[in-house]
Amino acid sequence: MALPEPKVIALVAAAVALFAFGIFYFRPSPSRTTAPPVSSTTTSPMGSVAVPNVVGLMQAQAALALGSAGLAVGTITSASSTTFAAGTVIGSNPPGGTSLTQGTAVDLTVSTGPDGTAHSADTTVPSTTPVTRPVPSGQSDPGPAAPATVCSAGNQSITVDVSSAATCVRTGASLTVTFVSQGWWSGYGAWSSAAPMISNGSVLEGLSYAPSGTSATAVFRAVAPGSSVVTAQFDVGCAPEDTTPCTVPPAAFETVDVTVTG
Repeated sequence: MALPEPKVIALVAAAVALFAFGIFYFRPSPSRTTAPPVSSTTTSPMGSVAVPNVVGLMQAQAALALGSAGLAVGTITSASSTTFAAGTVIGSNPPGGTSLTQGTAVDLTVSTGPDGTAHSADTTVPSTTPVTRPVPSGQSDPGPAAPATVCSAGNQSITVDVSSAATCVRTGASLTVTFVSQGWWSGYGAWSSAAPMISNGSVLEGLSYAPSGTSATAVFRAVAPGSSVVTAQFDVGCAPEDTTPCTVPPAAFETVDVTVTG
């Protein structure tokens, strides 16, 4: 039997060696296992929220904003202010934008007005105590005056151009409120596109709202006896020619304390 030529034997040996090397080299090895890529995404600490900017909001609205963000209201401090109306938040500690753990309390500083005495009509309810009037000599006693909560019949309307006002309407009647800007920071800005907030929807419901520059008209319907506070928001802006950063509150507000009788 003839033996293969030496060149053939060399080629076969080289092929076998190469095949064996490939099996050994490409065999999976625990030491060469490729690690999964590490994500470079940075996450915020769980439970961390930013303090909302509440400067310029009424105290109750600021408390609502903090609660919606998962924070609590801390110490309330009063301070006089010639810029902010009484009951308006003029500062918070820590300030807006600060990152806090949910549930942390935020301290508020609330304006008492320029004279240092707080005046709030948001919780004012017309008195039901009869008013006693003096009887002129020679005349009979006309009897006690009608209680202040007796409202005029029919639909009512009111124009508001102050920080707070009050009115009265009977159940089933409509109430038209025209909010007029008080010229906050030279009157720059416009009434919010969002409808006024109603504190008690079981007493008063909104029917329509039409903002137009420095005035806005809202129509409500008296649903049931009780009281409700309507709050309209004016979005304050900077003067068009102001090229430097201006510091104004994000909003100003007008409120109407509405009493509904049967």
